Amino acid sequence: MAEILQARFEQHPKLAEAITKRGGSQWLKQCSYLVSSGEKNFWEGKGLESPYIRALIQGYTKALENFNSQQAENYTAEAIQLTSNQKLESEPQRKNTETSFTPKLNTKNISPPTSVKNQTESSQTLNTDVQQALLQTSTNSQTKSIDKTLDNIKQSTIQNLQNWYQVAQKLGRSEKYINRIQEVTKEYINESSSSLENAFNAMSRDIKELQQIDEMTKLAQRVVQIFGKEDVNGIMSVRTENYKNYQIATQAQDKTYLVKDKDSNILLYIRDGKTQVNNLNEEIVNDFRLMNSRIENRLESVKIEIV
Repeated sequence: MAEILQARFEQHPKLAEAITKRGGSQWLKQCSYLVSSGEKNFWEGKGLESPYIRALIQGYTKALENFNSQQAENYTAEAIQLTSNQKLESEPQRKNTETSFTPKLNTKNISPPTSVKNQTESSQTLNTDVQQALLQTSTNSQTKSIDKTLDNIKQSTIQNLQNWYQVAQKLGRSEKYINRIQEVTKEYINESSSSLENAFNAMSRDIKELQQIDEMTKLAQRVVQIFGKEDVNGIMSVRTENYKNYQIATQAQDKTYLVKDKDSNILLYIRDGKTQVNNLNEEIVNDFRLMNSRIENRLESVKIEIV
């Protein structure tokens, strides 16, 4: 799709010009692609959520790169042609100068003839200037491209650090831990941090833990929805006595979730956006995956029997 849209832009440059005038790729990211039909279309969506908009941006960007490349080639060809023409013009001028110069004439009223050496040097100087200008233009373009790429990387890293700050808050990390994340972010922005290796390692661990908690919460909620009973306070609870005796309680309205092991030790407790985790590991998550898998298999079997 991106290649098709690129071909459209290249065949109709005015379309690309119109988009460029409105803000280019940034403007396209704010556009929406919606099809007026009753069913959901794969290409539909707002901004980058739409596969069509993403393909449109890619096609536009590639076409624009080709336009700029073609213009640079045309400019180079014109410059080479210019220097070639000037070299050709210098030849007849040199010939005319050599044949028309006669020592017997009164040289007081005749302007000195243009030196062939000066003409050649002038042509060479012009050719060198053109080459330097083209080289300088190419270098400036490459420098701007590198600067833009580095800036994008920096902004992305800052965003990742800010996301990590939110992850740490959800995990209930200590105030000292969270403040350190802010310090690392400020150091990076001010380019005073020598290395982010330790920070990225800690970030990776926190993100992995949050992903595990998120999966565990959904799995536990699924089990309690199927087998749990609701009390007068709106709390759904269940005990898996026949499978490792887990205790699960949830209150979806307040987004409160509690999971205990057979010894009543808290494995996971979420309330008011704060998370408490104790000894939650991959083995426990696998237990809940197995329970959910068995639930899905049984439901599918019942569905086949009924429907």
